[in-house]
Amino acid sequence: MYIKVLYVMGIMLPVIFSDIVDLNSLKCKGQNPPAHGSLTCHKDTATQEVSCTLKCDRGYDVEFLAAERYVCNTDGTWRAQPSSTGPQWPNCKEYSRGEPIP
Repeated sequence: MYIKVLYVMGIMLPVIFSDIVDLNSLKCKGQNPPAHGSLTCHKDTATQEVSCTLKCDRGYDVEFLAAERYVCNTDGTWRAQPSSTGPQWPNCKEYSRGEPIP
């Protein structure tokens, strides 16, 4: 029971202590939302850091491997986390039957 409570708290706390942010209101500019997809951005109320996650529309998938999240830096630039991917997020595309998906 104790482990179950800790597990639920680990999932819920980030949601409780963050605010949803409109992409257009961010200091970071220069990139449009992904084609056939969307970004959901949250501001951590403790650190004031804004991070966004990418989601493709139903029936679409990313053109190339996306980062787990994209962080808006205080200097107005984007940073991918993990940093193994570039700061540019992919568009989403519809794949044909048999076409490999990244």
